Amino acid sequence: MVFWFIQFLAPKLFWLTSILKQWLAIQIANKPIQIKVHIKDVKATGETLDAHADKDCFVKRFLLEHMVEVFLGESGSKKDPLANPLYADLSGLPPLFIQVGGDEALLDDSRQIVKLAQEAGVDVKFKIYPEMQHVFHFLIGNAPEGDQAVQDMADWVRPKLGLA
Repeated sequence: MVFWFIQFLAPKLFWLTSILKQWLAIQIANKPIQIKVHIKDVKATGETLDAHADKDCFVKRFLLEHMVEVFLGESGSKKDPLANPLYADLSGLPPLFIQVGGDEALLDDSRQIVKLAQEAGVDVKFKIYPEMQHVFHFLIGNAPEGDQAVQDMADWVRPKLGLA
């Protein structure tokens, strides 16, 4: 699915935050697809990372720090735009739909990306789903919030693809 998305849809739009780094690698540095890490700020500076630690069972500071260490290796920089979109030139990105849980540890990271993308002239839709934690989309079929998030994504993407 991800490779199909990159090959056929990526030039037009994005709604998966994990693909943001892939697009940056392809567009900015003409580099191949790399490991996927769901971290928008590898410096882990968002206040909600700690403030929501007791609400988000999936994202913990120590896990993020370990993932960043593995991702960057010994020579990587936390300010490299290919590793940290907060330091990237986001101008020219296709439309973004960023969905985040209100109880997510990465809520502040999402807000920062939205702000930077808007400042770069990117068409951004941003929706916070109250009381949801990271990867709440996996609740589809089991919780109305998961169903709603997927429906919202479908409603957003249809006109972007000329299907509405």
